[in-house]
Amino acid sequence: MKFLPLVFLSLTTSALARGGGGGGSTKSQCKALGRLTSLAALVSNETALAEASHNNATRAEALKAKASTAATMLTTLQANVTLVSACAEIAAVSAMEDACEQMSRFAKLEALAANATALGAKTDGNATKAEALKAKAAAGAAELADLRGNATIAAFCADQKTKDDCKHLAKLTKEVALAANATAVQAKFDGDADRIAKFQQRAAKTQGKLAALQGNATLMAICAESKGEYRPAGVFVVTVRLKLLC
Repeated sequence: MKFLPLVFLSLTTSALARGGGGGGSTKSQCKALGRLTSLAALVSNETALAEASHNNATRAEALKAKASTAATMLTTLQANVTLVSACAEIAAVSAMEDACEQMSRFAKLEALAANATALGAKTDGNATKAEALKAKAAAGAAELADLRGNATIAAFCADQKTKDDCKHLAKLTKEVALAANATAVQAKFDGDADRIAKFQQRAAKTQGKLAALQGNATLMAICAESKGEYRPAGVFVVTVRLKLLC
């Protein structure tokens, strides 16, 4: 099993790296495109314009003038097909990442509400607070089910979590390897015995976490095969394949 070959992610990476033509990075141009598009939509909607200007005619006219001045730039940006495509992909990735965060929050809340011991500890035994958390979990249950039922989002989030796990695995490996190298530890902490002792204590805990991850054969195999490659020696190689924009 390897990381999902999400084409729009590859394209977005290259877009951010190279820019979509014209001045500035693709990301900055996308922000400009978004702002100007929103401004144009605002001044063309009298109700929204009145609300944004608090029914102040002077402010409304100022917004219209600003939109008029930026019209040429907006037209130029919108005419750049490559840029518009890259911006749509960047927005799609951002939306997917937001969905993953939301799904994670709902899932944690669901698990908390279902665990009486954890719920009691979280609320300090306060029944009212506990019921409020249960109600919150129940309110988000439908949305959580929708997110989990979306195959695209589920696959994207699983892919991101695996990448994060591989990075964490590599980080722990490096820490444990450092702790085992007395010369390197002495150099890192300038021979400070107290700092070294504290570091070694942390490293002992890290060793336990690392062992738990290394015991997951599936994760180890995925990390070894993926673009972000985990190696026992503690080397984490990240290979980003860029798809050049034409």
